[in-house]
Amino acid sequence: MNENMLQSQIGELKNAFPFIQDMDPDQLESLFQASKISDVEAGTPIINSGKECPGLALILRGCVKVSRISNEGREITIYRVKKGETCILSAVCMLGAGFSNYPVTVTTEQDSRMMLISTSYIRKAVTDNSPLWKYILTSIADRLYQAIDVVDKVAFQSVEKRLAQILLEFGGEGRHSVYATHEMLARELGTAREVISRQLKEFERQKLIQLKRGIITILQTDALKNLYETR
Repeated sequence: MNENMLQSQIGELKNAFPFIQDMDPDQLESLFQASKISDVEAGTPIINSGKECPGLALILRGCVKVSRISNEGREITIYRVKKGETCILSAVCMLGAGFSNYPVTVTTEQDSRMMLISTSYIRKAVTDNSPLWKYILTSIADRLYQAIDVVDKVAFQSVEKRLAQILLEFGGEGRHSVYATHEMLARELGTAREVISRQLKEFERQKLIQLKRGIITILQTDALKNLYETR
């Protein structure tokens, strides 16, 4: 790799991950020697149960989805990993046996660019690269809380409430259209498509939304927000 390309990649990494600024030149050099930056197409599996972990993925661009699929084929999204984040399952995997024994799949949801750091380097980072190690531990804690939140919602919140929340999240700030099928929403919430379709029709009956093929138009944002926050 020539010097200009290396400096470009270092700049890209620092832009996405501010903790890189805390590394000294030797730590940064050893990190790049133990890593590779790859462009990965959407829909590519990154981690599968029983497979060897490819490395710790630092996401520079795009989005990776971590999901759980039941024996019956029902899927629920646990969390997403976006620019400036890492998949902590790969870190936990590498610190263990080096193989993923977790019943989850990690797949690129969009065309993505990531740095993959080798297993041997991650294991040495405990003593050799404290900024990276601190980042890994913080990420593990953050994702654990997110996973607990998913369990809490599935166990204790109604589909009505969870669907109202996901519509608001997918709609985004100031947007009123959600481009998602009933099947996609069912995977997000870990339930059957028929359940989602029934609840969406009830929202439409209440004039909270309008349904078209592949598009859900939010008509009453405040009413959906109130539904999510109060029930």
